[in-house]
Amino acid sequence: MMMILIFLAGLSAITLDESIRMARQNNKTLLMAKEDIYKADNQYKEVRGYLLPQLNL
Repeated sequence: MMMILIFLAGLSAITLDESIRMARQNNKTLLMAKEDIYKADNQYKEVRGYLLPQLNL
């Protein structure tokens, strides 16, 4: 029991903002969704480029 109290005494409290930031950084689903958005944005830019006139010099 004493060992648990010593361990807990060393812990510091974190704010709500810090806990939300940590959750966002470590949430695998959120990270995968961000990666999907990044890929879709790049695909959009690539396809949009095909619609523009091509110049050959």
